[in-house]
Amino acid sequence: KNEEQVKHLLAPLHQRLEDFRRAAEDSKKTNGELGVRIEDFFKGIRETSVRFGLQAKSFTDALTGANKKQGNWGESILGQVLENCGLKEGVHYLAQEGSGAGIPDYQVFDPGSAKVLIIDSKMSWTKYEQAYKLPEGEERRAALREHVMSVKRHIDELFKADYPNRQTPPRAGYQYIPLTAMFVPCDAALAAALEEEPSLVDYAFKRNVALVSPLTLFGFLQLVSRAWSKYNVERNTNAIYDEAKK
Repeated sequence: KNEEQVKHLLAPLHQRLEDFRRAAEDSKKTNGELGVRIEDFFKGIRETSVRFGLQAKSFTDALTGANKKQGNWGESILGQVLENCGLKEGVHYLAQEGSGAGIPDYQVFDPGSAKVLIIDSKMSWTKYEQAYKLPEGEERRAALREHVMSVKRHIDELFKADYPNRQTPPRAGYQYIPLTAMFVPCDAALAAALEEEPSLVDYAFKRNVALVSPLTLFGFLQLVSRAWSKYNVERNTNAIYDEAKK
């Protein structure tokens, strides 16, 4: 009878130890796959570049079409970046959820700081594509200046939307980072705008907007992915400690 009682008493602790073991293995696996995911990410970029080169006309037609079509393309790229970082929708981030009139594209949870980062995709391509096809000269500079103005308009839109102050944190205990990450899905387009007007970063920050591209966002999301692995291990460790005390 005592043996049965002891087994019953220790069963929760045994389960917690098993959960801890799995979390530790998942953390090790996550770190081991980090290099693979990064390589896959860059491989995907290379393959996409090749496809764009082979299908330049259809690509240009798609991106110089309606703004909504461009916006959908940008949101798709953003979703792929999140997935490539090992983040799962509904667990590590939310897509197209929110309150009020304006709904942000993505909300990413960082368990390490208990913060939520809002990421909204804004595609500024048309004027950049025009400038890219022009030779060096005043006409190209004029197109680049219009490209910069397009980026600024998107920054102003996010400043007006003011998501961090107008949304309610979707999880208890979390708070919003007091800025919105504006995702430009084409690294070259963002780089061209910053080269034409280096003060664009300050312009954005003064309006509580951070400019990010696939490559810069990828680094931040990897930190979030590791924070989730660490969070899961610590949560199981605390649970084991509580069961052991009992």
